[in-house]
Amino acid sequence: MKKYMGIALAFIFVFALTACGAKKEISLPEAKDITEIEITENPSGNAVKITEQDEIAKIVKDIKENTKDTGGKSYNDQPTNIKNFLTVSFYYNNSEGNPEIVYLYENRNKTYAEQPYSGIWKIKKEVFKEISGKLK
Repeated sequence: MKKYMGIALAFIFVFALTACGAKKEISLPEAKDITEIEITENPSGNAVKITEQDEIAKIVKDIKENTKDTGGKSYNDQPTNIKNFLTVSFYYNNSEGNPEIVYLYENRNKTYAEQPYSGIWKIKKEVFKEISGKLK
């Protein structure tokens, strides 16, 4: 009986560890696969297109390395209850569909990156300000 109890406890322990899982990382294309990044300010509509490969690589790297999973879910095409946000569109080489989109916004003095239907991540305020500064 003790043997079965030990096996059951070990099974429960392993199951609990795997259920916690690792934090989800933001999913962005490789910089070499991107031909253009378009940053649009909402609701004003001000936009800028970035085509320089070095600048594209820097933006992708900055977003990937400076985000932390909040565990939040994204259930809509764009952020809800947020009036001002940036739309960052990544256009691929040989892309036949829509671009990959990440929304950047500030809420309650914290900055976030959100991918539709994928998740919400905290992003460092410095990176948010640097990307939003490209619109000026």
